[in-house]
Amino acid sequence: MLKIPSEIRDQMIQHANDGLPNEACGLFVGERLTGKNLASEAEHKNNEGDDGEEVAAKNETEGEATIISQISQTSQATQVTQFFPMENAAQSVELYTFDPAEHMKVEKLADESGVSIVGVMHSHTYTAAYPSPTDVEDATNFDPFGGWHYIIVSLQHETPELRSFRIIDSVITEEAVQFV
Repeated sequence: MLKIPSEIRDQMIQHANDGLPNEACGLFVGERLTGKNLASEAEHKNNEGDDGEEVAAKNETEGEATIISQISQTSQATQVTQFFPMENAAQSVELYTFDPAEHMKVEKLADESGVSIVGVMHSHTYTAAYPSPTDVEDATNFDPFGGWHYIIVSLQHETPELRSFRIIDSVITEEAVQFV
């Protein structure tokens, strides 16, 4: 699961629109949430009366097994904390590339801040929010262990659509996105 603050979602969509007619791109940083801090967060939400997706508080009838099951389902969560809009060096409506110097600048900013880049966002200007064969090839070559999240913002329809994927060994898996 990918948790994205609404203001960062809005930044990504605005960047996608600003990039028209070309695809837009950028990198984002985040914190990988463990089962332990997910359980703590879910318990906090439950104590506030929030019935969100990740409630892991103990249930009287199902007991401890419920907690373990819900934690394992969400233990892959990442909280996005910052988005770095970047220029599409390809200047293309069909693909994006990062300028190497700008990419290194963002990497350096992340390192200096003690955070990790956890994914890439790019837009599809006239197609669905689903990885293209080029997207899959790039992810497979650049991120062979599947550590990154791949957000696609589609501008195909009047209302932009944002979806996130994991790509490992050319296998595409859509992940849940929660706007917080």
